[in-house]
Amino acid sequence: VESTGRLDIGMSWSEDDFTSLIVHREGRLVKGWPPHIPFGDPGSIPGGVKTLTTLLEGWRSGEIRFVKATAEDLRRARRDRKSVLP
Repeated sequence: VESTGRLDIGMSWSEDDFTSLIVHREGRLVKGWPPHIPFGDPGSIPGGVKTLTTLLEGWRSGEIRFVKATAEDLRRARRDRKSVLP
């Protein structure tokens, strides 16, 4: 809601859904995702509680956040979906 102002949006964790629904449709990227943690559904990410705590603390602190995608980000996403994944 904070990023888009809409209540009817849920996060999409698969690469395809994230790119099509979050990046293309909503025009948002995720910044600050820790590089050592693979992007995906939090229930499927290895590392257990420690990893989930790192992600939760990142979201709460604002270190991990949604940002508006630029026109270049959107062009890059059309060429290579992986290039816009956190």
